[in-house]
Amino acid sequence: MKSTNSYGKPLEEKYILGRPESPLHKGRLKYAEDYLCKRGTPTKAMADGIVIKVVDGKYEKSDEERLKDEDDPGNNILIQHANGEYTHYAHLQKGSIIVKKGDRVKEDQEIALTGHTGYSIEPHLHVSVIECQDKNKPLSLSNFRSLKINHENNSGKSGKLESLVFGTIALIGIVGGLSFLSPNITGNVLGGIAQNTSNWVGGILFIFGLVGSFYYFKKKY
Repeated sequence: MKSTNSYGKPLEEKYILGRPESPLHKGRLKYAEDYLCKRGTPTKAMADGIVIKVVDGKYEKSDEERLKDEDDPGNNILIQHANGEYTHYAHLQKGSIIVKKGDRVKEDQEIALTGHTGYSIEPHLHVSVIECQDKNKPLSLSNFRSLKINHENNSGKSGKLESLVFGTIALIGIVGGLSFLSPNITGNVLGGIAQNTSNWVGGILFIFGLVGSFYYFKKKY
């Protein structure tokens, strides 16, 4: 399920050393994102909201110790947003958090620095958008699920442009493909094109339309 709200990126692109997908994210953390980066990278709020939890003061553990508790997020921040959604920022640097519980934050506002605390194989920022699994109960470790993060708003204009391109390809491909595959329409539009050629052109256009549709709906949902 995709988030209702749209969210910005928690780091500037120039600081990101690796893509956010992680094979370690399973189950309720399926849609969480991990951004590889150097320690001390400025971390930004992904949307306007209210800080509802801050954990600071945790030191970096040894490599042996840090991998003993896979549920340890290290120093972390939880921010509440509209539509019952929350963003969670984990493995932050000790003493770097500059917001406190109850603070209102704006999108792109710096809130902390990245670190290597908690269950962390290498320095990175773990972020997730979550909501209550049971809407009748408060958010807790046993009552949450992650949502696929909708970055449409701030993949800048590129996200919207990609959706527009794929949508246009889908529309032209499917309509054009069906037109060429129909002898009556093809004859009316193109004036008696050979049927074999018409079928080939129609089939290719229709396939392009299906591919465009697939990527359009993949980005949207």
